[in-house]
Amino acid sequence: MGTQVASKIDEKGTAATTALGNLNNAFNSKVDSSKVSIDDDTVNRAVNDTTNFVKNADDVKRLTTVRDATYQGPNSLTDLSDEYLTANSAFNDADEIVNNSQTEQGRMALAQDVF
Repeated sequence: MGTQVASKIDEKGTAATTALGNLNNAFNSKVDSSKVSIDDDTVNRAVNDTTNFVKNADDVKRLTTVRDATYQGPNSLTDLSDEYLTANSAFNDADEIVNNSQTEQGRMALAQDVF
């Protein structure tokens, strides 16, 4: 019986760790895809050959896009609401099961949950 209860505690801890990893991966992916990219070639041509650069409307448009670009990605983990809520729920479940194991009544509830 102790093994099954320990397994249940481990299962909740593993679920919380996995959810946190998923949240971290989603956050990093959103940040990476939201970065403002600078076209070094366009910027160098604008600086080094301004007269010819401004004659090419596509170049001017590209430079203006880079100049006016702003970061549109997440600023905190809570900005990824689905992943954050999943991770938060998993950690709350893990925390609850660990706290339950601290009291006799909680251990009985864990045993009932397992069986």
